[in-house]
Amino acid sequence: ITQSDRLMGQWRAYWTLYALVHIVEDLVFVRLVWLLPIYLAAKVAAITYWTVPTAANALQTYNSGVASITAFITGQSSDLPQL
Repeated sequence: ITQSDRLMGQWRAYWTLYALVHIVEDLVFVRLVWLLPIYLAAKVAAITYWTVPTAANALQTYNSGVASITAFITGQSSDLPQL
């Protein structure tokens, strides 16, 4: 895997997580803010954490969270290829 492929995978994971956050936020924003007063600060912290390209934080979060949940929901094997 080349450096360009690795970087593209990181950005794909980032945008997937970013879209997921915004979809959930659009559905339940009022309840999120009411139940979790620090939600907006946590959202900014998470997005900042995901954008650090040298640590591949978005890729780690995607592979450990979103890919596992997707595999469980679809009934696929947990041995998913890494993005």
